[in-house]
Amino acid sequence: MMLIEHDQIDIGSEARILSLQKQSDEPSCPYQLILIHGIADSHDVWREAVNKLPMKFDAYYEMDLPWNLEVGDELVYEPSADVVLAEAWKHLPKGPKVVLAHSFGANVLLSLGEAIKPEDIHALVLLSVYSRQDYKIFDWPFFTGMVQEFDKFLMMSIDARLGGKSMKPRSRELVLNKAKQLYSPSSWLEFYKFYSQTPGLDVSPFSMPTLIAGGAQDFSIPHEEISQFSTKFKRGQFEFIAHCGHFAMVEDSDFVSKLITSFIEKELTMSTVTKPTKSTIFPRNEGNNICTWIGFKHVMYVAEEAILDHFRQNEFVPRALYEDNGLCLEIVDSDARILHALHMDDVVEADVQIDEERDQDESISLIVNLNVERDGQMLKAVVCRAAVLFKLDDSPVTQDVAPIKVPALEKWTYETISRPAIESAQRADILESRGEVNGSDSVVAAIKANSEKSLVWKWHIPYFYCHFNERMKHSGYLRLMEEVEDLFLADNGISIRTMLHEKKWIPVVPSAQVEILEEAFMEETLYTTYTLVDTYRDFTYTHRMDCYVERNGKLIHTATGSITHGYARINDRKDWSLVAFDDETKASIHKNLVG
Repeated sequence: MMLIEHDQIDIGSEARILSLQKQSDEPSCPYQLILIHGIADSHDVWREAVNKLPMKFDAYYEMDLPWNLEVGDELVYEPSADVVLAEAWKHLPKGPKVVLAHSFGANVLLSLGEAIKPEDIHALVLLSVYSRQDYKIFDWPFFTGMVQEFDKFLMMSIDARLGGKSMKPRSRELVLNKAKQLYSPSSWLEFYKFYSQTPGLDVSPFSMPTLIAGGAQDFSIPHEEISQFSTKFKRGQFEFIAHCGHFAMVEDSDFVSKLITSFIEKELTMSTVTKPTKSTIFPRNEGNNICTWIGFKHVMYVAEEAILDHFRQNEFVPRALYEDNGLCLEIVDSDARILHALHMDDVVEADVQIDEERDQDESISLIVNLNVERDGQMLKAVVCRAAVLFKLDDSPVTQDVAPIKVPALEKWTYETISRPAIESAQRADILESRGEVNGSDSVVAAIKANSEKSLVWKWHIPYFYCHFNERMKHSGYLRLMEEVEDLFLADNGISIRTMLHEKKWIPVVPSAQVEILEEAFMEETLYTTYTLVDTYRDFTYTHRMDCYVERNGKLIHTATGSITHGYARINDRKDWSLVAFDDETKASIHKNLVG
């Protein structure tokens, strides 16, 4: 793929951004690639290496900055290099970026810190960045030596562009003098100013994956200094290039291209989902069972919501991934330690980040910290480790729409979820019954005396359907209404899964109502009647739900409600449409209609 100059944005201060034209194929890396050159250099210094990158970025931008080869002979260098780059950066489109910065250009970039929103940079490559560990080195002998070596520095650049071709001494002198005429001494002072500040440079804002590379044959910067400088970065790594000097991307563009590719494939893919995120979440009232404490399941729900929001904030919206690409976000592992109880009305601050202690090869490992305020201090209430992967949609309901892989997530995308257990586990036998439907006891007989066609479900109220210690809550009745509908369909030979696979039908609810009449308590036996009371043009049917407990020889009516169901056909991953009952469904439903 060849890049050519296509359009330019003039920034002022002799700066401009060149937008590079690329082939019309789809990007395999959804990032902008930003290219920054060094001092006494040209904007296209990266281009040969970039043309050899196998990945295709969303957009390419070359920065053409005032410290190039044509800065002139002005004695005053204003505005300062950092001001120029900061202003140019504002003209770049919003969106995640990968930055390749060379030499002095890398130093200017690092000097900007938070001024350029470093969180937008998802990966950073610094080649031949100038750095020293000790201020003491910048004494007068060092400064005069730098001035005296300016000719040597320029020839290093010229020789790199010659690609090993020889040049006669007279020709070298002419080329060098021409380059010096195009260069300003004040610019060299500007370079020295930034270089001399590197011992105390704060690089903490640059927490993204960062590759720092240096050439062993670069006389102007000892590669040992660059290696030491790389340790200042939170996620920095150093690459020693033994056979190159200061201009490695020109001297060996093949090698540098492979180096960048390896870095991106290893680190950039992860950076698409590794930006730490914060979310504010309230625990759901349904999980409030005992006093105001939240049950473990709903604590896990909070962690789950934080994980979903983590992907939203990293620009992988779960709904869009499914609807547009057929990717199903799956939380396949979770392990939570509850350190402090969550309560109703707690404002939970959820922090989600990559779990760097765990392998990221098979799934994305995350660590979720749930924090709450207690007595004016933030406490870590829950620590949850989780694993996430993506499954390609293969449901027979939507099989006519082929899934589309997302390159940045392809590493963790699977056709089938098949994860071997880490340890063999003993599983308890699953209870065979969900209670008793249309049993033979006297209470069921009394209820069915009013309507033989009603379904009566007898079961015991579990604690997790209750709140304030032992009282059945509103959400418990909502769950009950959903489950009794499932039992009604099963009792009439209607399988939701079969409907889904054979007809692409799903149950839909246009209206539902629940009213609590009397208290019902944990572990009481609840009798739920489900009575079909109405159908409408064979599009919907309405059930009435009534709930009773037997207490002191009396039948207490604890709740009532109604729910209207219909069926919708799934058209694709985004749309559905209401359908009329077919003859089979009509027969199964109508036989239960009362009145």
